[in-house]
Amino acid sequence: MTTSDDEEFKALIESAYSEPLMVTGAVGDDDMTPISPAPTRDGVDLGVAGSLIQARERVRDQRRQQLGPLYRDRMTVIAALMLLACAVVLGLFVGGLRVPGPGAFTVIVGGALLAGILGAGWVLAVRHGPTTAERTLSATIAAEQRAARELTAALSGSSWMLLHDRRLPGSEHRVPFIAVGPAGVALIAIVPAGPYLILAPSGVKAGEDELAFGWLPARVWEARYLMRQLYNIGSGNWRFTGPVIPIAAEGFPRAPKIPAGWSAQPPYRIDQYQIRRPTILAQYLTYLPRIFAPAHVELLARLVDEDCPPAPVPHGSETS
Repeated sequence: MTTSDDEEFKALIESAYSEPLMVTGAVGDDDMTPISPAPTRDGVDLGVAGSLIQARERVRDQRRQQLGPLYRDRMTVIAALMLLACAVVLGLFVGGLRVPGPGAFTVIVGGALLAGILGAGWVLAVRHGPTTAERTLSATIAAEQRAARELTAALSGSSWMLLHDRRLPGSEHRVPFIAVGPAGVALIAIVPAGPYLILAPSGVKAGEDELAFGWLPARVWEARYLMRQLYNIGSGNWRFTGPVIPIAAEGFPRAPKIPAGWSAQPPYRIDQYQIRRPTILAQYLTYLPRIFAPAHVELLARLVDEDCPPAPVPHGSETS
């Protein structure tokens, strides 16, 4: 690259921390993606990310059923006995017990006992600790709860109502947040963890296919689907004609180390899709032009609340 190219590239990287950053990405234009209608069911409000908490509990229950009773799991029994024996003997050492022979031998035996405790503990942790699926769900739950706290605080006192953990009308498709206010309806997703923007001399683009060609089109589809459903549900003098705004909030902690040439600093945009920090996102919504009068906002909020029921399944229900 020439000196001019170097200067442009440096300016491009610095622009990653400005607002907003335009990013080239693929946004699906197919708004007619078919979806199988789901039978209506009542939902229950279990709080922010309640359906994910339910899913984590199901994963744990399945894990317990696979392992069976603890006393029948040979590996668990062996590790537990080894942990107990090593802990007892090491406790005796700490209490003053000495092994006949050189002092170095006592140190070696003590080290071996400690290693046995750590090894047995590791086996039990792997055997009965959280699985990869549980850890992923826990991280997502924490991200949504963190974003919910910030969004709720920032929208407090405004005309916007925030709904959490909802299903799109007539489906089992879950969305983390729906905000209803004077500017319309906002579908708020949580941007996945990790840096997804690649900065290059040729421009700025979304990195990783999972974001640009999977996650992003799904968010756009959600907005178009909800727009059609709300329009069809309305009747008489009240028929919602939009807008439904797809937008994402930053919920996961930012990566402490960002690879060279990458950026994970919202706010930025992928085409017209906004990605912002929760507090800034809430402020952004309140700054949008007011389309609906307060009375119409109440009607719209009631419509969305009724037709986008809570996602969690009532306890005891076999519906998934």
